[in-house]
Amino acid sequence: MPFPATARAGSAAGCADLMRLIQTTYTFKPSKLSRAEQATAAANMDKVWKLVKSDPANLAPCLRAAIEDPHADPWFRFDGSNLLMTVDPSPDSKAVQARAYLGADLADVEPEIWVETLAQRGWEGFDVSEAGARWLANPKMKYYIAAHGGFPVDAIAGALFLFGSMEEPLSRDALVKIANQQDHPGREAAVWILCTHTTRESFLAMKQLNVAGLSQRASERLKRRLENPELVVPAANPTLSREDFLKTFDAALNTDWDRLEKLSRRKGELEQAVLKDKGDPKHSDLLIQLTNNNQEIAELEKPWMAFIDLFWSGKPTEKEAMAVLKLDDTPPLRTLRRRLIAACNQHAIERYVNLTELLISMTWKRDSASAPAK
Repeated sequence: MPFPATARAGSAAGCADLMRLIQTTYTFKPSKLSRAEQATAAANMDKVWKLVKSDPANLAPCLRAAIEDPHADPWFRFDGSNLLMTVDPSPDSKAVQARAYLGADLADVEPEIWVETLAQRGWEGFDVSEAGARWLANPKMKYYIAAHGGFPVDAIAGALFLFGSMEEPLSRDALVKIANQQDHPGREAAVWILCTHTTRESFLAMKQLNVAGLSQRASERLKRRLENPELVVPAANPTLSREDFLKTFDAALNTDWDRLEKLSRRKGELEQAVLKDKGDPKHSDLLIQLTNNNQEIAELEKPWMAFIDLFWSGKPTEKEAMAVLKLDDTPPLRTLRRRLIAACNQHAIERYVNLTELLISMTWKRDSASAPAK
């Protein structure tokens, strides 16, 4: 790997050391290693991580340039992008990580990490439709979320996490392409996800789909979505006003997710330190820091939790929303729905579906009236 020209702004000696270490470390494919070989490789990769962490100001630019080298090893690009995000979680680093993840060999990575990271990048505005297409191309892709009772993430769920996290215009073309391929293993999943779109352009695209070869179930679902969807019935006497909803939406959308991400990383570090240093005189200080950190997290999460409680506290809030919200109010709902699905768990799916039902009810009259017949 040649010394990258764009890395010269950093410490020349430090960059040279880093490049040599990268060259001698990333010479393997994780999926081809034995357990013992994996342990050795992990120890060697730790050396790269420790070196960059020892001087992030000078070495992060070198690392970024090495990752962006078109000849770089795919596994290095994947692992290196995670390291880059650790020392410099900037928008530029997120863009580098998204590209590195898209080029990763799925046999070498943990699918849960791959999907969740790219869904987060999708929510942040990056186009990860290529990842959704890769996921749907292999119907055997699957993982289980241990933190959620072993919930299985199959082809449909994983694709929804990826495609659903993006703005609809970014995902629409990729979904339409897959939905029109009769021999594509993820075709019907793509049709279903496209049916969750609530834009005029996606509605028109659905009307133009090639339905030949679709199963009866998929064909009926598409027809029902286009011609006779089940709509939310507006509440006769709503107790919430349009302003109540919009105020909650706006507060939730302004949640400081970057700050929350930093605090969550800090929480993990403090928890590890507390467990490790029980006999240390600084143990009480660590506990105080952890408590303060958790309190700040709880405070920052309040607007988001208020939005969750608004729709999922057991009340028929969607009927009240249907009664008072206007068509112009759908953009914030779509954005909040994208944030929800980026959580990548079964609760995210349930809530995504709930908001989709409301959005379809709000937009169907407009879309069905404006979209020409096939």
